[in-house]
Amino acid sequence: MIDKKEIGQRLKIIRKDRGLSQKELGRLIRREGSEISRWETGKHGIPSTIMGKLCEILKINPNKLYEEQPIIEYPFVTKIAAGSPIFSEENKKRMVNINELFPHSPDLLLLKAKGDCMEHEGIISGDWVLVKTNIEKLDSKSIYAIAVFSCGLEKVEVTLKKVKKVGNQIVLIPANRGYEIEVYHQSDIQIVGKVVRIIRKL
Repeated sequence: MIDKKEIGQRLKIIRKDRGLSQKELGRLIRREGSEISRWETGKHGIPSTIMGKLCEILKINPNKLYEEQPIIEYPFVTKIAAGSPIFSEENKKRMVNINELFPHSPDLLLLKAKGDCMEHEGIISGDWVLVKTNIEKLDSKSIYAIAVFSCGLEKVEVTLKKVKKVGNQIVLIPANRGYEIEVYHQSDIQIVGKVVRIIRKL
């Protein structure tokens, strides 16, 4: 049986994947953003009278919110390999079983976060993030995994940041005032994918 908190977490994931804020989603379904927040935290259940409109806006079947999900395996990556593709096959050490909202897909990757540059977005050091590598376009509200190249592509560092594209440059924006905004030429980085789920414990 799925509880209200789990349903709320699923709603939050889907909303963010659609690039909508709570306020924006609320406006589309004629509800306050604070009410969306209560649904997502599990304080209130989603009213059945709004479910049809909600699913229409999010383009999902209600089963995505309410049905039990099977155990799915995702690649667990421990190292970064320079070059393309960034994540080499030999660095996929094992498979991790997690109950997940999303169907099994080769476009999903599991990474471990380090540092506190995104703590104000709810990602702390040691968290796991599920990254969708197949993204159609960038948006300023989502968090991305970005590979930054240096030393002639010999060194690769992967970081989690919000991004903004300005001409042929990519601006990396942290969610912690203790860190500075970084600007790179688009040839010096590779956007690995968009964070679609934060997992505090495995």
